[in-house]
Amino acid sequence: MADADEGDEYVELVRPATCEGIELLRIAGTVRPWDGLVETFVVTLATDRSKNNCSSFYRRGKHDGGFLSAMSPGETFQAVPHARCDWQIVQLTPAAFASLAPEAHAGKSAFASHLYDDREAYDAFRLVHRALAEGAPALASETLVRRALALLVRHDHPGASAPRTLHAPAGLQRVRDLIHDRFSEDLTVRELADASGLSREHMLRSFHRQFGLPPHQYLMHVRVSQARARLARRVAPAQAAREAGFYDSSHLHRWFVRVVGVTPSAYARAAAHR
Repeated sequence: MADADEGDEYVELVRPATCEGIELLRIAGTVRPWDGLVETFVVTLATDRSKNNCSSFYRRGKHDGGFLSAMSPGETFQAVPHARCDWQIVQLTPAAFASLAPEAHAGKSAFASHLYDDREAYDAFRLVHRALAEGAPALASETLVRRALALLVRHDHPGASAPRTLHAPAGLQRVRDLIHDRFSEDLTVRELADASGLSREHMLRSFHRQFGLPPHQYLMHVRVSQARARLARRVAPAQAAREAGFYDSSHLHRWFVRVVGVTPSAYARAAAHR
């Protein structure tokens, strides 16, 4: 299904019934900057129109547009378009990824790099996006997804580094766990600092450095993830907003569009069509 945003931007979200745990997102003509916390396995294609128009700032550096990128849960990112970009995004839950890419190294980043110069993999994911969006049968869909993932995972190696979130210092991990456990509450800097055993200023700096986002922004991304899970279960947007810790539906709307790329109502409609 499609959802119109500001200007000439076009957004389409598909949750294919033939592939449990996979979402497809296409965003055409966007000039919106993106940043956030990745909680699924994400493969992003910047199509030919986007070449040299986007920059992506990952933990491992800055890269020009026209790319195939891949990220694992626990990683953070920032993408800054310099002109209108066309992106095709494939998102897989950890369970779906484990089922469809069993050869990936457990406990490590599933991908050897964030950016890939691999035309075969690029074409394979474009085919995945088109076929699943058009409702390809289950056997064909799973075959295409498995082949595309295998083309990325082949770049992996036993020494591939895990996301930094997997080996955070104990105090910062306690802060992260507190945010995940009490995402709907109005947490204070003092509570987070007490959990970390650090001063407030040291905790804020260290958390941002370790996880790529300041605590408040990290919390908002966790809340979006919680709201998203509820919308997928067909919970009404207003109720999902309250349960996830947002002030109201408009507060959820602003953050949901920023993080997911579509409105909560558009996401809910896509979920209802499964």
